[in-house]
Amino acid sequence: MDYNTDLIFRQSWYDPRLNYSGTEWAKRSPEITLHYSLIDRIWVPDS
Repeated sequence: MDYNTDLIFRQSWYDPRLNYSGTEWAKRSPEITLHYSLIDRIWVPDS
């Protein structure tokens, strides 16, 4: 007998240091778009 499983893992976290709701940018867009060269400089939790 064989079994197959497909899993989807989604993770989110809140970091108040990333809050920019009080800035001028927040009035234009609810999200931040960064240049791909910065991806290694952004902390993500260990999972």
